[in-house]
Amino acid sequence: MQPTNPVRIRATAMRLANPTSRSVPTSAPVPPLHARYRIMVVDDMSVSRGVIAQSLEMLDCRNVVVTGDAKAALATLRKHPVDLILSDHLMPEMTGLELLDRIRRTPEIALTRFVLVTGAQDPGLERQAAGLGVSAILWKPYGLRDLRSLIERVMGRRMPALRHSARSG
Repeated sequence: MQPTNPVRIRATAMRLANPTSRSVPTSAPVPPLHARYRIMVVDDMSVSRGVIAQSLEMLDCRNVVVTGDAKAALATLRKHPVDLILSDHLMPEMTGLELLDRIRRTPEIALTRFVLVTGAQDPGLERQAAGLGVSAILWKPYGLRDLRSLIERVMGRRMPALRHSARSG
């Protein structure tokens, strides 16, 4: 079955002339709130990075930074902080939990929301991640709807409807 073309929904900006007047639409569209989020994907596997980045694109997340390891992520974060990090857990040199620990110990970026992405079946992982201040864990395998729901929960905002009609998991 061929996927259908994405359908884009555009919001219309509303401007109030004064607090008691009715809203009047302007001609400039307002980008969805999630399009303003700066999201970082950290994964040593190029296929996994690509899948997450493509999923974020399908969710209309347009400001995505992708890095192949935790050290590159830290260097980038110090110069350009993000709103949300989606990090693989099992990476060489520095794991996702080690990255989370380093982030929480760096005052400029310590409050960054952090989602650990893993398929590991380690029974102590949740407790260890919670102790380091993880925002959430995204368990593999996951679908597009799972990712969307998790971002909504972590960011505290609802996202608009999916922009495609193909089955998304």
